[in-house]
Amino acid sequence: MEDSSVGIRKEQNLLKQLYFWSFIAFGMISPFAVIFFKKVLVSPTGEPDVRLVGIILSLASVTGFVANLVTGYLSDKLQKGRHIISWLCLIAFVSAILVGFCGEPIVVNLSLHTRFVVLLLAVLFYRFTMMPLNALLDSETMQFLSKNGDRSQFGSYRFWGTIGWAVATPIMGFLLWHFNDYKLIHYVGAFAYLVFGYLGLKSTGEAVVKKVTIPWSNLKEDRPFQLFLIFAFVAGVVENSTSNYIGYFFDDVMTSPLRMGLIFSIWTALEIPVMIYSKKLIDLFGNKGLVIAGLILGAIKLLLFSFFTLETPFYFQLIAALIHGPAFALLFLGTIDIADRLAHDSMRATYMSVTAIARYTLAGAVGGWLGAEIISLVGGARFMQIGAVAMLLLIPLFLLLVRSERISCKKVK
Repeated sequence: MEDSSVGIRKEQNLLKQLYFWSFIAFGMISPFAVIFFKKVLVSPTGEPDVRLVGIILSLASVTGFVANLVTGYLSDKLQKGRHIISWLCLIAFVSAILVGFCGEPIVVNLSLHTRFVVLLLAVLFYRFTMMPLNALLDSETMQFLSKNGDRSQFGSYRFWGTIGWAVATPIMGFLLWHFNDYKLIHYVGAFAYLVFGYLGLKSTGEAVVKKVTIPWSNLKEDRPFQLFLIFAFVAGVVENSTSNYIGYFFDDVMTSPLRMGLIFSIWTALEIPVMIYSKKLIDLFGNKGLVIAGLILGAIKLLLFSFFTLETPFYFQLIAALIHGPAFALLFLGTIDIADRLAHDSMRATYMSVTAIARYTLAGAVGGWLGAEIISLVGGARFMQIGAVAMLLLIPLFLLLVRSERISCKKVK
């Protein structure tokens, strides 16, 4: 009979491998996907139709929300949570290949309208299958830590996802540079989902996605949280609209996809220490201080990106990319901490889900459309500058809306 401590160590290692491979798949596809859309959705004049790309990105955000609802229902109904990850990975393998197939001549030679419809359906199918995976993995990890450890250790598991992203992005950049074939984004990423799914079968944990319930009665009375949701939504529109089109912009201002892959990899470097010392940073500067610092750094990052051209020295691009890590981490940590402190004690998970809906689902749908409209009017560089100004304008909005005493920081026991 296997010693329980040995079984626990095996599960710990397996969960870390799951995070690593999930972000290998995610890193292979996500940062480059918009470039693939750009190359498939080319108008008869030879220019990419950014508005059609925007429609795909907007609908993809809503699809992810619906997918989580369906997965939560199936998890409750079938009571086979530990296998859902593997099932979804198998379907994600198929759906990713279908998206890649949209870059084959048989599809590319169709009319722009037909190409758009085929690509849209393939992307929505893919997003429907892959979007719940991280929530399921987070759930399984939290279930494991609740029984065998400390939930505050979650970051030491999620850290392996960051490593997976940092490994995957330069590899994909090299493959695209060497073969000059953007179908590889989804073809290679698809096989990473197979490894992810195989490892999921070996897990002994239970991955459960809980149904999202919106606490309407509480929200009607909770004025501070309502104001915070307004900020979360507006900030999410700015974040999603700019982040969705960074790859689209980089494709015009970098000499090779290998450089893009290196940029996407290195920008995680300074995110790691911020995540590791998150409690100390919140105690020292407060959650509001982290949000403001994240917005300022985000504005600086976008402004520096706007100066990128094909002649820009690569070292300058790398230095600018390094700002992304702390900018993202500080804003993320500060926002999550505020949402947690505003939540009622018995409804923390539900309040967090509502925050995610406002910040990612609704804001992602608006941001995907808005980013495309702005780029079509002023171009990518000016769009980055507008994003930088918007980041700075979020600071007075934040100070105006988020003033509740409930968000005051206390030492974490």
